[in-house]
Amino acid sequence: GIADNLLLTTYLSARCPVFIAPSMDVDMLNHPVTSGNIENLRATGVHILDAPEGELASGLTGKGRMMEPEDIVREITGFLKKKTISL
Repeated sequence: GIADNLLLTTYLSARCPVFIAPSMDVDMLNHPVTSGNIENLRATGVHILDAPEGELASGLTGKGRMMEPEDIVREITGFLKKKTISL
């Protein structure tokens, strides 16, 4: 893969669970290219935290709103607790 920036370099060298919380306009989120990219990431083991519905930065309302930071932390913490229990 291409690793020409810090984000991609970090992702491509990660040996830990990777979580992504996408946030974008509803039309961008529903675009077939975006859907395909999200499915490709899921297929490689990336944990995608679904974007909730609500008011978007564009003024529209729909799916794509950024998940609240405390909800992101709760999701990751829940994953890590399950992982610890299964060890």
